[in-house]
Amino acid sequence: MDEERVVNVPVNPPAALSLGDEDTGPRMVRSVAGLIVCSLLQIVLSLNPEDPNVCSHWESYAVTVQESYAHPFDQIYYTRCTDILNWFKCTRHRISYKTAYRRGLRTMYRRRSQCCPGYYENGDFCIQN
Repeated sequence: MDEERVVNVPVNPPAALSLGDEDTGPRMVRSVAGLIVCSLLQIVLSLNPEDPNVCSHWESYAVTVQESYAHPFDQIYYTRCTDILNWFKCTRHRISYKTAYRRGLRTMYRRRSQCCPGYYENGDFCIQN
């Protein structure tokens, strides 16, 4: 007779995600699962843009992005010169650049479907008033 064997493997959240609370892992799994279900429902219950009573418009939204840029800094270097008071060593400056990162907001656009004027939304259909 075949026996079904169940092995329990503990799942721990990565250290970077742990907030010191032992219950963080299961809560995080529930949050991610909730987000997935909500996004799937939005896809399934969305209006069909091909329907004649569905109108669309462009909607803007902000996204936080991390971008790199050249950050200037003053670099000091020494050269040989004829200045006897400084032991023939002169100080010079030059502007150099290093890569730095900053967070910024970027405006993105997406097309949204809605019922045309004179219609109301009922699930994933537009029905005439």
